[in-house]
Amino acid sequence: MRKVIAAGGTQKNWRLNGETVSADRTASRPDRYDNLKEHDLALFRFEGADVPHAIDLLLVSSQEEQDRELFAGLNDLLGSARMRALTEAELLPMLDVSPESHPLRELFDPDLDVALSEAAQGSAAAMAVVRKRGIRRTTHVALAEARANAERIGREGESLIAAYLNGQVMTQALSAVVWEAEANATHPFDFTIVVGKSAAQVEVKSTEGDHSRSMIFSQAEMEFAAGCETLEVWRVSRLTREGGVVRRSKRLPELAREILAGIPSMNGVCPTGWTISPSALEPWSDEFTALYEDDPDD
Repeated sequence: MRKVIAAGGTQKNWRLNGETVSADRTASRPDRYDNLKEHDLALFRFEGADVPHAIDLLLVSSQEEQDRELFAGLNDLLGSARMRALTEAELLPMLDVSPESHPLRELFDPDLDVALSEAAQGSAAAMAVVRKRGIRRTTHVALAEARANAERIGREGESLIAAYLNGQVMTQALSAVVWEAEANATHPFDFTIVVGKSAAQVEVKSTEGDHSRSMIFSQAEMEFAAGCETLEVWRVSRLTREGGVVRRSKRLPELAREILAGIPSMNGVCPTGWTISPSALEPWSDEFTALYEDDPDD
């Protein structure tokens, strides 16, 4: 069977290779395709690395009120071409001219991507953002992908800090560095750094979003931090393939003690983690930029 979105009247149908899909006249939006005209636009998102395994389609109408500014922006990018690939930098301004409830954000919205990633780790604040926006799918598959993405971000953030610290050792700003989490993923912190005879512990928390995004700490991390005065949190924000922005805080041990002291004792009940705002870990150091190219072994 062919898959067709029936446009109705004399308009052309959308052929998608399977069954027929049409706007049911008894549905809540029986007119959903009526405003589509010749030269309106279709925005595709392909999922998959080497070979696409799924495609999302957004139809953008020149007549629909919520689409008009988006249509104008996309039409300018398209120019005289019939089809072209768009970069993230080109799509970002399109979010600024689209309402919060616009389905474009189902296809592309870095802020919602970050929120979903944090929600998959158990952040109640992030889940509230996803639910409030109400347009991002939260299927089992989507949450599993978000968890995997959160693990990737965490790993890449650690790799970035490892490159930076290795560079510090080469310039003799540090005496030594040990990537503890590389050898043991369950270790309560990520790095040990040594300056002369003094050592400090580093816990890295990374995000592709801004510094203000909340961080997730496990109960084990908090219990360790409460007894380790030399533990620092290194916050990596705006993480990209090139690098990220880093700030440092020494406040976690004190905060951990305050939090753990306030937990009521209840038989059979134990928290598994904590969502902490960066504001709770102030003061932070001045920010600096770390690049993967800082690693002298690259």
